[in-house]
Parts: sequence; C-alpha cells; structure tokens
Amino acid sequence: MNTQQKEKYYIGIDLGTTHMKSAVFDEHGTLVEIVKDATPVTADEYGQIYRPEEFCGLIKGQLARLLKRHGNICAISITGMSEAGLIINRTTGKEATPIIPWFDRRTVGLSNQVSKEQEQEYLCRTGLRNNYKYGIYKYLWLLEHSGIKREDSLWLSACDYIAWKLTGEFVTDPGFAARTYVYDIINHCWDEERLAGYGLSTYNFPKVLPSGERAGCLSDSGLLSYTGTKNIIVCIGGHDHVCAAYAVIREDANHICNSIGTAETFLGITDTVALTESNYHSGMVYGAYVNGKCNFWMGNISSSGQSVEWFRKKAQRTPIDYPEMAELLASLPKEPTGILYFPYLSGIGTPRFQPEADGGFFGLRENHTAGDLLKAVIEGISYQGKWILSLLPDEEIKKIRTITCVGGAANSAPWMQIKADILGIPVTVPDITEATLLGAVAVMLENNYGSQARERFLSESKDKNQYYEVDYECNKKYQEVYQRFQFLADKLLD
Repeated sequence: MNTQQKEKYYIGIDLGTTHMKSAVFDEHGTLVEIVKDATPVTADEYGQIYRPEEFCGLIKGQLARLLKRHGNICAISITGMSEAGLIINRTTGKEATPIIPWFDRRTVGLSNQVSKEQEQEYLCRTGLRNNYKYGIYKYLWLLEHSGIKREDSLWLSACDYIAWKLTGEFVTDPGFAARTYVYDIINHCWDEERLAGYGLSTYNFPKVLPSGERAGCLSDSGLLSYTGTKNIIVCIGGHDHVCAAYAVIREDANHICNSIGTAETFLGITDTVALTESNYHSGMVYGAYVNGKCNFWMGNISSSGQSVEWFRKKAQRTPIDYPEMAELLASLPKEPTGILYFPYLSGIGTPRFQPEADGGFFGLRENHTAGDLLKAVIEGISYQGKWILSLLPDEEIKKIRTITCVGGAANSAPWMQIKADILGIPVTVPDITEATLLGAVAVMLENNYGSQARERFLSESKDKNQYYEVDYECNKKYQEVYQRFQFLADKLLD
C-alpha cells in the first residue's frame, strides 16, 4: 500500500494597482507558477473605475489556468489594494455599482467635510488620517449616484468582493475593515456611532473575521470542475503592505519591514493601546496586524522610487537604465555627497501630512556630477526614512535589530548600503520575489494549519538573506548632514 502523502499546494491572489497576480506555492514556500495580467482600469464620466465582471473574470481565468495545471490545491488566500470597493445589492445578490479604485479622486469633496478636530478624534479610533481614498467616502458617493437604497446595500472592498464571488460569503478582515475609516481598531468592531451618523449600520458591512481565517470553501461551479474536490479553503489574508511584512518579519517587534516601490513604507509592530493626540501629530498611520493580538504603525515616503524614476527618465536627455545607475553609484566615494534632496515630488505623508509640499535640492556646487545627484536622491530618501524612525520612542529604536527591505530597490546593493549607513541600523534583504503573495499564504497557514505549517512554508527564504552592516565612520558623517536635512525640511514645511 502506498502511504506516501501527496504534496500540498496553495494559491495566493494579489489584486494590485498595476497587476493582478495568482501564484501557486508548495508546502515549502517555493513559487511553482505565477500568472499575472494588467489590472483592467477603465473610466466613467467621474473618473476611473474597474468593471466588476471584468475584474472578477480576470481572476477566475487565472485560477482556472492554475487549477487545471496543478493538483491538490488545498487553499486560496487573497490580498491586495486596501481602499478600492463597490456596493452589492443584498436583495438581488448582484453588483450594484462599479468598483472605485483607491486612487480615484471623485470623493475629495466628501473627505473635505471632516474638520481637523474630527480627524484627530477619528484617528484615535481608526488609526488613520482623513483621506479621500477611504471606503466610507466611496460608499457614500456611490449611494448618492447609483440610486440604490441604503437598506439594500452592502459595501465590499475589492478583496472582499473576490472572496464573495469564490465562496458566496460576505466577509472581510480587520485590515480591510479599517481602511473604510469606520472600523474601530482598538475595540475591534465597526464604529456604530459613526455609521449611524451616515444613516448606515453594521448590516451594511461584511462580517469581520481574523486575517487568514477560513471565509468558506470554493463554491464556483466552473472552477470546481477543474479540482475534483469541494474542500478548497478560501480566506482573506490581509492588505498588501501587512502581508508583505508578515512574510519577512513575522510577529517580531524587533524588526521593521521597509517596502520600497514607487512609494516607500516602514512598518513595525506595536501593542494594541489607545491612540492619542501625539499619534495624530506624528503623521504615522496605525492598523490591525494579521494576528489580531497587536497593531502596526506605518510611515511612508510617497516619492521614493518615484524620485529615482524622475532622475532616470526626466533629469536626463536620454533615459538611463538600471545597470548604468548602478555603475554611476559604484564609481563614487562612500562618503556623503553633502547635497540635500527633499523627496516630496508627490508631497509628504510622514512625519508631516502635506500633500501639496514640493521637493528640491539644496547645496549644489559646480563640481557635482550626475552621479552625485543620483546618490543625493538616494541619500535624501534615506534621510526622510531616518526622520520617520526618529518618531519612535527611544526604547523602541534600541530594540530594532535590523531593517528588512523588500521591493525592486532592495536589489540595489549601493542603495541598501547607503540606507544602512544613514539609518545606523543594519539592513537585511531576504531572497523573496513575491513577498505579498507569500505573506498572504503564510497568514492562511497559521490560521488553518498551525504555526509549524507556516514556519515550514517560510523556511526556504529564512536563511537566504543579504546583510548590509553599518559603516560607522560613514554613519558619523551622515549624522551631521542629516541634522541639516531635518532643520531645512522643518523650515520648508512650516
């Protein structure tokens, strides 16, 4: 008799702004296959939208391809962008509106109705600063423009929507619930007082399950025809930044996840404690971490990779490629350039929330070269990162053993070394190509198969790290330049 156990496989789905991806992983976290398509954005008379049938059809098409080719798929975990969403008609069980993307600005007028006093009060409940992107504003706008009655309506984020289409269940997780701006992250519940002020109730929102908890089983008949089983677990792993962090720092409060893309985020783990006025003034945002036992803090640099892309494409007569930039950086001395670059091409989020702020250079001399300017851009981004970390209490800073970096920029050794030297904290780059997808599956494993299954899944990438130690001579010089950076940044932003 053959007693050999069949290898288990899992699918992660990532609903991204640029691409939508579905990937198969084995039990050891090896990426077996990934399929991706451009996120199908289109427009209506008010701005940009996703058409639900096209959006869902694309994901079902990806799943069909993977389920056909891979047997013994045991679970599907969903992650992705946080604030995109739509209204479902509870009475008809049909989509009542298009999906509004997180970046669509039709809701700016609604968000502007919130006063500074209200914003501070709401941050103490939601962990968020007021922003037109949040789900409640999209919900209210759609109610006004769709004609659907409040009592028939249900708000779902884009990830909640895909979970519903796969299982028939209306559920979300605390991370997506929080990005509606009407979920209390301290008391772990919908804010019924604020909902009542909008003429809404908890009936208008999905049930909140812990991240990674089983929402249901795959019930789509078309997809089930490829599987031979009705027991494929489907869950919501959490929103993308949190899933990426979970893949690389797990639940370790002594590490910070630094995700670098067009924008850059620093995310760390903190206790679930009452938020105060000082949290509001920090410019940080806060949310529920995947295990439900603690929260996270997050600071952002909105123009990190964007600044490098600006230098690469717009500051040159002919765009230069990444190998050329690497060559430029490698040819320079390791000491600071002395140039101050303020990375505010799209404003600033942390530690001052000023979307209208402008970026710029200070300290240019005639001997500075294109290479110096490129290095100054990377230095400026890292100075801004140091400013964000300076908001943490001293005892928290002392506990940080390493900054774990993910994203395209993590492949640049010169950038990572500059970051370590400026922050004064060692930098680790794990050998992970799809951290968000990996994290979403890991969250699912923790909740449905236990911590041993999660550790086995994440073990392959655990010991394949690139380390960048701090050069303390450089760090001392960078400290002096950073003081000038912070002084001038304060003046520019006042």
